[in-house]
Amino acid sequence: MEIEETRPWHADGVIWPAVRVTYPDTFAVPSKQQMLYFDGIIVPTRRRVYVRNPDGTRVTESTSLVIDIEDARFL
Repeated sequence: MEIEETRPWHADGVIWPAVRVTYPDTFAVPSKQQMLYFDGIIVPTRRRVYVRNPDGTRVTESTSLVIDIEDARFL
């Protein structure tokens, strides 16, 4: 895997640190390149998976998966 820290995402007055993860072809994932956003406890709580063109650029009209974790609790 290749992991690269990217510019944070700003939403509703909250700053979300972000990393871009690129998975090797041997990993079965829906998108070979994914952005992960982290909250203050370093748990990815917001994830977006975008459809990619053959040249690797993002298809701007399409989001294939959105996961937002709200009200997570550690027991």
